[in-house]
Amino acid sequence: MVGGASTIDNDLYGSEITIGVDTALNVALEAIDRPKVTASSLQRAFLVEEMSRDCGYQAMMAGITGGAEATVIPGAETDPDEVAAELQAAYSIPPR
Repeated sequence: MVGGASTIDNDLYGSEITIGVDTALNVALEAIDRPKVTASSLQRAFLVEEMSRDCGYQAMMAGITGGAEATVIPGAETDPDEVAAELQAAYSIPPR
């Protein structure tokens, strides 16, 4: 019998990547890509919540590969005012 680590959180010690991580990330990116074009053309922001327990791997990777302006992950202290400032800076229209 052979056992394989399987979790979408990729939080098993001793494994570089677990079964399920790639599939879960691809599904998340498909869901992000669909409204992204519309949101970009209308200069709108949207919030994506990624499923996870205590590990922020999926949220971090979806944020990086999906082109997020800001990503909040568990275990990292986050100041809501800093996140708001990042979002405002990303969507401010530069002066002409």
